[in-house]
Amino acid sequence: MPKSWRITAWDGLAPTRTFDVPGYLSEPEIEAVLQRLVSRNLTEDEVIHSSLRKNDADYASHLERVGRGFPVAYGHGNLHYTGEIVE
Repeated sequence: MPKSWRITAWDGLAPTRTFDVPGYLSEPEIEAVLQRLVSRNLTEDEVIHSSLRKNDADYASHLERVGRGFPVAYGHGNLHYTGEIVE
């Protein structure tokens, strides 16, 4: 089990804040935390469109994971969040 996860908030390439969270959280749980953080920067319409099925014409990918592997990343535009394991 990892010692902890480090979540970093980013504005472009500049880190703006870090949070250390318990290592017992699973990767899917960290993904949910990152999605929640991203949703704070979305409009109500963007949250709703991001919650639609992917085959819906109005679907938006704002709450989709960016890339694969580590760090776990979510966000759109300059504001985004990453989660990485800290041993």
